[in-house]
Amino acid sequence: MEPTDIYMNQQLDTVQTWKSKKKRDPEAGRAEKKDDPDYENVTMTFKRQHDLGNQSSPPAGPAPIAPGLSRLSVPRWVHKSIMSLYILLVFSFMLSIIFFLLVLVKISQVSQELEDVKLALSNSIQNELNKTAMNFSSRMDIFESQVKTLKGKFQNNLALSNQLKKLESNLKNLTERLAPPS
Repeated sequence: MEPTDIYMNQQLDTVQTWKSKKKRDPEAGRAEKKDDPDYENVTMTFKRQHDLGNQSSPPAGPAPIAPGLSRLSVPRWVHKSIMSLYILLVFSFMLSIIFFLLVLVKISQVSQELEDVKLALSNSIQNELNKTAMNFSSRMDIFESQVKTLKGKFQNNLALSNQLKKLESNLKNLTERLAPPS
């Protein structure tokens, strides 16, 4: 078993590892000879934790992870789809900014139109007030002229009534003079 083939939660079997090394390196068999002074016969025994029956001791550590599998193996389409989602997010953000700017432009146009309508209404009201004032002043002129005319007629009537009273008093005087003495 290769060290790169060991995954988490798997135990290393020392016998299989020793056999695989022997198969890979043919000179390793010659190094085992007892005649060789560099050769030491070291035997290691490993006991599995579940064989010991001792559940209180924690595991020695996680099994080593293969170097090629340190990252999760994710299909390429996932990366492409995530990238396309990011691009879609950027486009939607840009589109929202464009819509926001369009709304601001439309609001400025509407406010300008409202200012124009306000100005036109103000001018219209001013024109109507001017017309009403002119009509009022012309009616006042007509009224004043009629009052002057009536005043003149009244003074004429007053003068005529005074003349009539004089004539009446003169007529009385004449009738008294012409009347026989009694």
